[in-house]
Amino acid sequence: MHCVLFESSNIKDTFGKHDGFSDLFFFVYLENSIKQKLISYSTSIMNTALVIFIRSAMCKFEVPVLGCDGELCPVAIGKSADCTPNANTAEQKAWCEHAWVPHFASYGVSIPCSKDDGYMFMKLIGAAEVVGYVLLWVRGYERVGSGILMAIMIGALHFHYMFLGDTLDKLGLQITLLALSSFVFWSSKVASSKPKQK
Repeated sequence: MHCVLFESSNIKDTFGKHDGFSDLFFFVYLENSIKQKLISYSTSIMNTALVIFIRSAMCKFEVPVLGCDGELCPVAIGKSADCTPNANTAEQKAWCEHAWVPHFASYGVSIPCSKDDGYMFMKLIGAAEVVGYVLLWVRGYERVGSGILMAIMIGALHFHYMFLGDTLDKLGLQITLLALSSFVFWSSKVASSKPKQK
């Protein structure tokens, strides 16, 4: 990666007028191709951070890894206990059957999410998480993948805030995941756009 650094005096000589900020900060002028590489590197870092969606999907599919096979923390269903929910399989099943179902029912929508149907809706979301994350790494489909993850997190925030009544200070993880997927959605568009010819 190459970049050209200019001291404040060189900026004035090269570009004419400059303001006081040039005396406080280094100015880095990058070619469009270099900017796109930086965005690509940043996007890769964001994609790696979003791997948490894969863990979430594994728990939805009842894969006994990464703590998915842990016990249900009573706090996850509104009871008092000395534990912290971590979205393992047992907790996601409880949320699906006792929270997601009535949440959708309040909008007149019936979803299959119980032991009788194998928690179908939960697994559908898990499948969407896997597809969304995989597409983050497929050239040309990054925006589709990040869009899927954004939709999931918007739904999650709506559910937690509107139905469960959680305050924003308790939704740090959900807000972070929405921000990361939004960044990838935006940066993928920027990275794929070609500079206009003069």
